[in-house]
Amino acid sequence: MNMHVNRPELAVDSIPLQLAAQERRAEKTRQRVCKLREKAFEEIERLIAFLDASDGYSMDEREEAVDDIPCDDRELSGISTYGTELMV
Repeated sequence: MNMHVNRPELAVDSIPLQLAAQERRAEKTRQRVCKLREKAFEEIERLIAFLDASDGYSMDEREEAVDDIPCDDRELSGISTYGTELMV
């Protein structure tokens, strides 16, 4: 079976005009993306500076680990909650 597809004839000048319009839109899109990236970078830098300024403790002091402070007398005496001695 032989099927022929009829395509509309395109004028020679219409393709370059369409491609030129597409290229202009693509360039504008690239410029918008570039500006958005710059704004995002600036915002990230601003937020990092804010966090650094608002939390000086984290840069100056070492936070206590979970096991640094005994939670009750049993932990101090070396007796587990089950009544057996902890291995030290």
